[in-house]
Amino acid sequence: MKVLASEELSEISDASMRILSETGIVIGSETALGALAKIGARIDSNSNKAFIPAEVVKGAIDSAPKRITLCSRDGKRDVKLFDRDTPALATDGIGVKLLEQKTNSHRRSTSRDLFRLAILADYLNEVDIFWPMVVAADVSESEHTVKEFAISVLGTSKHVQHEAGGRLEARSEIEIAQVVAGGKENLRKRPPFSAVQCPVSPLKLERDSAEAAVEFSRSGIPVAGMSITQMGSTVPATLAATLAVANAEILSALVLSQAAMKESPFIYAISSAPIDIRSSGEFLAGSPELALISAAGAQLAESYGLPSLVAGMTTDARYPSQQASFEKLQTGLIPALAGASIVSGIGGLDTDNVISFEQMVIDSDIWSDIRRIVRGIEIDADKIQLRTIMEKGAGADFKDDIDTLKTFNKEVWLPRLPLRHSYSAWKASGGKTVEEMAGEVVKEVLEKHSPPAVDKDIERDIMVIYKKYQKELQGERL
Repeated sequence: MKVLASEELSEISDASMRILSETGIVIGSETALGALAKIGARIDSNSNKAFIPAEVVKGAIDSAPKRITLCSRDGKRDVKLFDRDTPALATDGIGVKLLEQKTNSHRRSTSRDLFRLAILADYLNEVDIFWPMVVAADVSESEHTVKEFAISVLGTSKHVQHEAGGRLEARSEIEIAQVVAGGKENLRKRPPFSAVQCPVSPLKLERDSAEAAVEFSRSGIPVAGMSITQMGSTVPATLAATLAVANAEILSALVLSQAAMKESPFIYAISSAPIDIRSSGEFLAGSPELALISAAGAQLAESYGLPSLVAGMTTDARYPSQQASFEKLQTGLIPALAGASIVSGIGGLDTDNVISFEQMVIDSDIWSDIRRIVRGIEIDADKIQLRTIMEKGAGADFKDDIDTLKTFNKEVWLPRLPLRHSYSAWKASGGKTVEEMAGEVVKEVLEKHSPPAVDKDIERDIMVIYKKYQKELQGERL
């Protein structure tokens, strides 16, 4: 499914190129400005603006790798962002609260919550990439990002996607990744994590994030430059304007990554939506506009030959509900049909502020449904089974046909949660809600599932790096 025609993609791209070359982008880092100057950007040191000509942007697009693999810790669950039939799925990231299903209340999230969420993500086959889902609020604000990264690496062997708030955080995360990968060169070959670094809309690259992106790019860590434009607030209230500005911000992040290290892996990332300008002013994560922006972002990325990471499976609902389910279906399905490389958002509620274990399980079922739709209908002689139909003839019953039994599970979507019993069977089994059944899955997984273990020496080295980071941080404060 395409939401933009080819000429519309060109119009958006041309507008973004003009924004970058004529309006420019504010960058708070001398390191980043210096790197951009070396590849042809014009720098205004009074305003800290970089004016990036179209030919420099196009050169960065050409140099960025077009085939990226997001590697797993143990090498068994790598994610190729090319030659895929369906998008990869990432969890929602860095919620600040956890939903307690039994009391339907929110509380601040902890390190233990994050570790348990990583274990659940490790278990769920639908999840390909783990973005640390909650903030470790029991750790000081200056330390929690590196701690979250270490917890995630230990809690799942799947690819971890996180971020860094500055050069020191980035270097500490890179050190941890080197230990996991087995050295600097192995890290370049098989990076077990990628970094989401967000421009500040409109049209700014904040100093610490820009310098972290430079560190990651120079170490071979894939960087996802994610624009979070707010339609009606940081950009005008049209989808076209939102896309033009978001695309410019993402391309500026791409140019910086290539200025830091040519051919460094880069992911085109967008998580943009309207705000509720009429009342609350909140970001509308469950809106159809977010779904359309994500789908258009996937198309723009594809037009540049870049892999994409887009928001989806998102909702404004405060708790698991009918609203959550229909919003997650629309925000997940549309960008998936448009060809996104990664859709990120499962487990999130309340505009990505709240994370729910139970919602993760429900979302996994919704995603497997979406994946079945995207896979479509295969038409060939074997699938049509004309010979069987003609042999059986009129009035036939195919339930006992061996070919039907063989192909049924491949053709027909089967959910994890038992939603298809008769009413009487459902009542006889306890009449449980979907949320209650999801809670039972969570309980069983957390009791029984163990992620692939990290070697004890590696675990020790990770803790040594974290302790060193704490000391360096204290030194920075002094």
